[in-house]
Amino acid sequence: MDIKIIEEPIATLAPLGTQGSLGELRLGGMTWRELLEDRWVRMLGKANDLTLTSSLSFWPSEELLEELSSLSEDFAVVAEDGTQLASATRTPLKNALGLPVESLHAHRRTKNSKVTVRSGTSLVVRYPWDLLAVQEEVLQNAPHGIINGVINEGSVIDGNLDLGDSSMILPGVYITGNVVIGQNCLIGPNCTIRGNTSIGDGCRIGQGAEIKNSILMDNVRVPHVAFVGDSILANGVDLGAGTMVSNWRHDGANITSLVGRKQVDTGRDHFGAVIAENVHIGVNTSIYPGVKISAGVVSAPAEIIKNDR
Repeated sequence: MDIKIIEEPIATLAPLGTQGSLGELRLGGMTWRELLEDRWVRMLGKANDLTLTSSLSFWPSEELLEELSSLSEDFAVVAEDGTQLASATRTPLKNALGLPVESLHAHRRTKNSKVTVRSGTSLVVRYPWDLLAVQEEVLQNAPHGIINGVINEGSVIDGNLDLGDSSMILPGVYITGNVVIGQNCLIGPNCTIRGNTSIGDGCRIGQGAEIKNSILMDNVRVPHVAFVGDSILANGVDLGAGTMVSNWRHDGANITSLVGRKQVDTGRDHFGAVIAENVHIGVNTSIYPGVKISAGVVSAPAEIIKNDR
């Protein structure tokens, strides 16, 4: 099986990807490109005569992959608006002389299946919060229990944990849910990690911090007495002590986030912030739900960040 992943700029993912491509964003210990390729290969990899082309922004559901795996002909996957998301062609079998076996493949030249993706099944990644939805599925269904780091006595693992090389969990840490922690991380003491959460390489989660249902990429620092919920923190983000990333509206309504000049409904009643690469947040800062902070921003201590920056 030959896979070609096509990447096109997605402006609505900003501020993510402004210092790198979508394909290199990491969640659950893998890059987005690796996750997508692995998903296609697991379901269609036995089809050696298949050449697949997929958009990098398309995350196919398990149900769709099962449907496609049952097809023997070429196929195209399109969105409800007609946008092509993926396609596949079959390479004709060849005889001992290297010539195509025409009779076996004549029907494939005239037959091409068109599969339409309905809303609410497979996902087209358009906005940063779509990555949280993908991560929830990935971590819920992934095998767990790969422990290559050190878990100190006095910590409680009440969920599924993967821990990378040279990472250490200090006493008093409580982990529940589905959690993946990368290499060379220091976690704790006395912090909580819960929900479907992935933490990249070289991260530091400090005393009394809480991380819930979030994506932390590489070299992220969440120091003591901080809270990060339902958020995405890109490479090199450094939160000041006492930073609170709010993920809930008092009225319980869905969180909206500004995209261009329009407030877009995230479809989530819990959603925090999207913080791009190398942002430095001052101590005792509060960040409103749905806020996005662009790469390289530095905030002052004790700010209340209500709007995008």
